[in-house]
Amino acid sequence: MKRRRFLVTGLAAGAGIGSLSTPHIRVARAAMNIDPKQMTKTLRFSSYGGAWQATLTKAAIEPFEKKYDVKVLQETHGNEEQLIAKMKAAGPGSYDVVTVNESGIYIGVKQGTFEALRLENIPNYSNLIVKLQKPSYDPGPGIHSVPDVYGSNAIVYNTKHVEKPKGWDVLWDPRYKGRIVVRDSAIYREFTSALYLGQDPNKLTDVEKIYDSWRKQLPLTLKLYGGTSEMQTLITNQEAWVGEFVGGRTAVLKEQGVPVDYFIPSSGVRGFIDCVGICKGSPNRYTAEVFLNYLLEPEVAEQIGELTKYPHCLDPKKAPKNDKIASLPDYDDTGTLSRFIFVDYGYMEANRATWEAAWTKIKLGG
Repeated sequence: MKRRRFLVTGLAAGAGIGSLSTPHIRVARAAMNIDPKQMTKTLRFSSYGGAWQATLTKAAIEPFEKKYDVKVLQETHGNEEQLIAKMKAAGPGSYDVVTVNESGIYIGVKQGTFEALRLENIPNYSNLIVKLQKPSYDPGPGIHSVPDVYGSNAIVYNTKHVEKPKGWDVLWDPRYKGRIVVRDSAIYREFTSALYLGQDPNKLTDVEKIYDSWRKQLPLTLKLYGGTSEMQTLITNQEAWVGEFVGGRTAVLKEQGVPVDYFIPSSGVRGFIDCVGICKGSPNRYTAEVFLNYLLEPEVAEQIGELTKYPHCLDPKKAPKNDKIASLPDYDDTGTLSRFIFVDYGYMEANRATWEAAWTKIKLGG
């Protein structure tokens, strides 16, 4: 997803990962009991390129290479569909580790492109937020990825022109007609409208009310945007005053002096996760598991979170306090992610075609 194309500040900060000192980390590392005989000299890794991959390189890959004397051979890939197609075309054993979002994990596991994790080789997995230890986006059986950061699609608003929202109804507020911008996507429109109407986005009770909300919202919008880069421009130029956006990019814009803030309604928000998985048939599976465990060490997770502007996925009760992470728009200090609702991809895929047909018809005046 385009949310990854963030602006990175202070990349050099990730180059040096400090020594691990907190008690819970010493326990986790001791439990790892790394077997040098199973470690390999190389690891084939693929991610999204650009700033996202640069962040992972500085915060995790380079220090991992130095610590374990492993050379990480890096490649890049496009979106989730392109990655899964690439993995299937290359065949089992062609890749070791890839970064992917939660939708890619769902699709990839369904199509048999990911290995189930041997969690006994990833003891830091137990330090994750409990809700993410048995993720709803993994169809199983077993667990096929570790999450590195989480975020949301919530409300961005211009603080000069819009009072702090109280809920999703701000995206239907006639006071902001011609300044509201939402994503041009039926699956996003369904999710946000369900939250606005008090329905479960993963189990609608009245789809006609969803469609009616689309008809009411469209005349109020300035534009339907396709990618987050487009939305970022609209916000920066202050053409858009309020709309759907992501927390990490909002944080970057705020640092740059754009008068914006971010609001997560108490009724819930669409959550997303960026993950790291091991590919089917990986010839370096044990080394890959050591790498995934390394990503979950607090100093590494904190570096990734600070640079991406999205919180790491470690339970706040099991990670050192970090003011930079705690200040991020998406950060949940309870560690419950109670307001984060993750997509039921089985339900979404079963209804996508119907929603898309309705969305197209409504955009045309139907």
